[in-house]
Amino acid sequence: MIIREHAFEDIATPTGAMRVHLFAPAAAGRYPGIVLYSEIYQITEPVRRMAAFLAGQGFVVSAPEVYHEYEAPGTVLHYDAPGTDRGNALKFEKTVAAYDSDARAALDHLAAHPACTGRLGAMGICLGGHLAFRAAINPDVAACACFYATDIHTGTLGHGDDSLARAGDIRGELLCVWGRQDPHIVGAEQHPAAQLRRRTDHMLAVIQYQQQLPPGHRVRQRVGWRHGRQVTDPERRRHRGTYLRRVPHRPQLRQPHSVGEPAGHLSCYLASQPRLPGAARPGHRHQPVLTQMAGDL
Repeated sequence: MIIREHAFEDIATPTGAMRVHLFAPAAAGRYPGIVLYSEIYQITEPVRRMAAFLAGQGFVVSAPEVYHEYEAPGTVLHYDAPGTDRGNALKFEKTVAAYDSDARAALDHLAAHPACTGRLGAMGICLGGHLAFRAAINPDVAACACFYATDIHTGTLGHGDDSLARAGDIRGELLCVWGRQDPHIVGAEQHPAAQLRRRTDHMLAVIQYQQQLPPGHRVRQRVGWRHGRQVTDPERRRHRGTYLRRVPHRPQLRQPHSVGEPAGHLSCYLASQPRLPGAARPGHRHQPVLTQMAGDL
């Protein structure tokens, strides 16, 4: 679907004004709403692309700036060591009560949006996965998707984290995805999925066997980085020459049982799809890397 141009509004919360970034289909009508929570860097370009993708699927999306008490509206932390350190410091500094009041304000604002049906969901990545989990405690959240949620099993989000104990309060559908090699959970005595399953009957947990893509610059060197038009039907005679020039070989990812991708297709995928930070190196809570492809589920 065609979407409207990205917009934003500053809404009231008990701890001050909070900017929310809005994405919606351009076609007239009313659509379900999703509150989309970012990782610790706030509303970066990859998060905007994810929001735009969801809007293109027929949702009104609201992405809040979670550190509004500490940073000026519109602040985006960089995907580097200072940005990572700042984001992690604020994550622990902010109280859980403030996160919860932000969620309630974002949900109410989204439900009142003229293009929203009032049916609500939540979604988030990393820190945002945990915040989406907490947003789902609100009874009007019908579904929630948490990708690589951090700190749920340790109770270390901000001050007053009781997320694990409150898992049973979630009445909507809950999807949790973790990576098998996620350093936030490797070594935990019990996997957060197992801990949550004892507390809620509404959860689908997925453990992702991550395929280790090389860093972004190595991927670009190996498969090329082209922003040209994708050839949608290489079998047509008039496209075949272009297709062969753009795809000299078909390498496979360096993992057992991985599926080979045409290089041209992979480069278009990397150029056009949201790329969110993945697993961190030891010693870092979060570290930006190119998006990781889904492996065997």
